[in-house]
Amino acid sequence: MSRMFSFLIFLILDCYLFLNTTAYLSKGCDPGWLPYGDHCYFMVKQKKTWYDAKSNCDSMGSYLVRVDDIEENEWIKIQIRSTVFSGEWCNTWVSPLTVRMATWTGGVDFGHEGKWKWESDGKSVAVQGFLRHQPDNAHNKEHCLEFYGSGSVASYKWNDRPCNYKTYSLCEKSR
Repeated sequence: MSRMFSFLIFLILDCYLFLNTTAYLSKGCDPGWLPYGDHCYFMVKQKKTWYDAKSNCDSMGSYLVRVDDIEENEWIKIQIRSTVFSGEWCNTWVSPLTVRMATWTGGVDFGHEGKWKWESDGKSVAVQGFLRHQPDNAHNKEHCLEFYGSGSVASYKWNDRPCNYKTYSLCEKSR
């Protein structure tokens, strides 16, 4: 009983802190965008195919997120996880430990299987954060890169997925 009470207090506090600090944290970025380094990031909570997610980011003057280093990778994982605790998730009794969340990135291996590049600039993916046994290009149809996980920040890793799968996305742009 005590563990459940502690978990509920943690969940309520996490939701409260996220919802009440988002406006403050967006300093230097457009409303709703979060700053990190000299870039701004926006979590799109409508599920879209990779192609539609790319078009959506393009329409906002941004691109699907490009991970340049380990620190940025960790920061992004925290932002994705905090999304599980915010918005619609804060208004439900769904356990964030059971919610699986996938989020598109700009990584692709179109044309050269296993040679991952960032769609935004064509540079090779230098940071590696794949789930165990990934990428696997299941059924020779997985050419788009997503973050995938649930529960703890450590569980969010990269996975290759068919580009027509619908999920959330993360846009990035310079400040």
